Amino acid sequence: MRSPATLIPTLPEPVRAVLRSGIWAYGTVTSPFRPLPDFLILGAQKAGTTALYEYLRRHPDLTGPSWKEVSFFDRHWVRGVKGYRGNFPNRARTRGKLVGEASPSYVFHPLGPARVQEVVPDARLVALVRNPVDRALSHYHHEVALGR
Repeated sequence: MRSPATLIPTLPEPVRAVLRSGIWAYGTVTSPFRPLPDFLILGAQKAGTTALYEYLRRHPDLTGPSWKEVSFFDRHWVRGVKGYRGNFPNRARTRGKLVGEASPSYVFHPLGPARVQEVVPDARLVALVRNPVDRALSHYHHEVALGR
């Protein structure tokens, strides 16, 4: 008997690659109409960055990507600023709102601070920290819950 997972249709890798590049190209074409963020949320794993981002996204005067961890200043730097702008809502939707994103890993990348300074020098940085022992214990329980 076949596993239920094999019954889920998937796209071949070449098609997925074209779609991925098309999404980034779309961001590049529309980038002049998309703002850069006014604030960045960063910090340690299990320090509350997800909760804070979700709370802030509910505020009527704030907006940003519908997903957390754009990770531009560390993992996706090669996509360029135009690609980065593609993650944010267009200016018509952000009018009068503060725009932000949350990528906790920025605080750990050795080139992160210089890249942030270069691209969004006026952005406010919100860094979340947590007692290291509590953070490690929370991370441990998270991994155990995932079966690792």
